[in-house]
Amino acid sequence: MKKSFINIFAVLALLLISASQIHAMSFAPAQAGAGYRKEEKGIEVHWNNPQGVLDALAEGKEVAYEIDVKKNDEAWAGEGKSSIVAPLSGEARSSVLLTGKDHHYLQQVDIFSNQYSFKVHYLVDGVAGPETPVVAIGVKSDFNNGSSWSAAALETADKLGIVPNRVREDVKKNITRSEFTEVLVRIYELESGTTLAMEENIYVDTGNPYVLKATALGLVKGVDKNHFAPDALITREEMAIMLSRFLDRIDAPKKQGSGKFTDQAKIHTWAKDHVMRLQGFGLLEGFEDGSFRPLENTTREQAIAVAVRLYDYYANK
Repeated sequence: MKKSFINIFAVLALLLISASQIHAMSFAPAQAGAGYRKEEKGIEVHWNNPQGVLDALAEGKEVAYEIDVKKNDEAWAGEGKSSIVAPLSGEARSSVLLTGKDHHYLQQVDIFSNQYSFKVHYLVDGVAGPETPVVAIGVKSDFNNGSSWSAAALETADKLGIVPNRVREDVKKNITRSEFTEVLVRIYELESGTTLAMEENIYVDTGNPYVLKATALGLVKGVDKNHFAPDALITREEMAIMLSRFLDRIDAPKKQGSGKFTDQAKIHTWAKDHVMRLQGFGLLEGFEDGSFRPLENTTREQAIAVAVRLYDYYANK
């Protein structure tokens, strides 16, 4: 996975300094900086206030500062009129701790999977004044909004080239039927070394070539004779069926899992054998409480993690 270390010094500092301390880095020019505060689950932004701004405050003018924030490649918060504004106290150096209570970009801060950027500018009697340089902390991934637990799988999937571009836009969104279908076809073509043929399009709601290839291969079927429902979200038991069909196409054995799920009765009869087969291969497991949750949808990052396990099995078969 390609990563942009905009502030590599800040990341190195986090590794070197105790997690209970404030990890702050200075920037050149030394006007603003940012540091992660683990215990508070937030980011501290600090900056030097220009002398001209302090003079204006001393003259009795109303001076406020505005902190603008963005996450990865999303828009600056100020563009949507949702940045953080507060009056200036008059100190030469200011500091503020920002958390998810201040802005939704900062909910569940994860500097190892996301990059957070900040800039401070001033309002003097309501008129826009100077601003600090942009400062950033964290690691920007090619996959937006990824979790730390999925970083390794996303990196592997990126190197393999099995992830559609639209899936990268937000990997916490639930994956659709067409998106997961495309991932499976990419894996099959990559490892088999073949380019699958497309049959005549029988669907009226999609012309996606990956869906047509998967239909020809027998990995997927329409929801009825002429509809595929490409944008419908896929359930966990539907995913199990698609994965089981993939295993059939590569002549994998029909082994079944030995365990049972606490919600076994909720798995549809037509999906049960497929679910137990995937459990047997270790490709699609249950949750910590012993449930399978067959009707739940799957996020993109969860689906990619499963797809990487499938590729590993296929490549080492």
